[in-house]
Amino acid sequence: MKKLIAILALVALVSGAAFAQIGANVIGTIVIAQDGYDADEDKDIVVGGGEMNRVRLQGAGENEEGTFGAWIRAEMAPGYVDESTWWEGLAWWKPIDQLKLTIGGNSDGIYGKEGVTGWMFYQMVSDTDVVNPNNVWYAPGGYYFTGFDVDDDDDWGLQYRHAFFGGFDGQGLMLDIMPMDMLTINIALPFIDMAGAETADIFKSMIAQVDLNLDFGNIAVTYIGDASDATNGMVFAYFNLAAVENLSLDVGLSYIMPGDFEGFPIFAGLGAKYDVNDAFGLKVRTVAAFGGDEDWGMDGFRLLFDVLPYYQINDNMKFCASVGIGMFSHDALEDNIFGWHVNPYIEIGNEWGPTFYAGLKVWNNGTKDADVQWALPIAIGVSF
Repeated sequence: MKKLIAILALVALVSGAAFAQIGANVIGTIVIAQDGYDADEDKDIVVGGGEMNRVRLQGAGENEEGTFGAWIRAEMAPGYVDESTWWEGLAWWKPIDQLKLTIGGNSDGIYGKEGVTGWMFYQMVSDTDVVNPNNVWYAPGGYYFTGFDVDDDDDWGLQYRHAFFGGFDGQGLMLDIMPMDMLTINIALPFIDMAGAETADIFKSMIAQVDLNLDFGNIAVTYIGDASDATNGMVFAYFNLAAVENLSLDVGLSYIMPGDFEGFPIFAGLGAKYDVNDAFGLKVRTVAAFGGDEDWGMDGFRLLFDVLPYYQINDNMKFCASVGIGMFSHDALEDNIFGWHVNPYIEIGNEWGPTFYAGLKVWNNGTKDADVQWALPIAIGVSF
């Protein structure tokens, strides 16, 4: 970590007229009280805990002409007290305005098309334990669909990124081709992730995206390749409507094209953010899976639905209340799954700066005989 600080300081000193920026982000959560269980005594107990969600340093810079640039990030692994770090970065070159070449990657996802349905649903509080955002990128994940099994096979849960493309989160070569202002063609090839693989297989694993930015919103189609014969890749279609005042609407559809395996479901999602006035607003998102082949355990109906009203009490305090449900119906299950959560919380500070969070989480994962669970978390996040 000391080496990283020295490197970033050197970048800032030698950059001259070039643009350079160094930042840090520290987030920690304390769970004051949460339901627990003492197996030795066979009784319910109240427990506490916490974790350092993030200890991160990052820097970015480019030359004066804006033709070369780089980004670097190092993060202390959560739960560790030694100098174990996780590194990633990228370097880019823009020889002409219509072309940008990048080597490296960003695990947050590049070229993502999910609007308000992904990380932006909760925003910064996603990176604490005051809310549970895991149904965006894990399946099973979040409050629901944990602990069930279909036909002694994998858990067939649901996530929002089944319908919305979360971005290229690997390492490799990226090409941004911009033939006109409204059109960008994005290509990602995982040369670093697949180092040593046949070049043909790397190209078969290509991510290719056509991104149209129009006056009324954004349209994008993304293809994710598959180097194996299991499928012929996955296609995402995305539409964002931004022409209506105070409203942003996201629609997502995806389909896995059959190969050796077939009978995949169609995933469909919807998200919206509407600001009623300067103080009050609402976010809504939902995703569902339709169809699928019962031979692979992918049939049945799955649905997630979340609503998040928010109220700006004053310049430094916001109240939010996340409420949601998760449903899963499958012939192989003894009972249908219906989970729910209620999660009110407050934010004190600046949305994109130092903030204190406090909340109450109450949920039921929807599985048979599941108990209602609860937690009282607080968190502090500081960026500088």
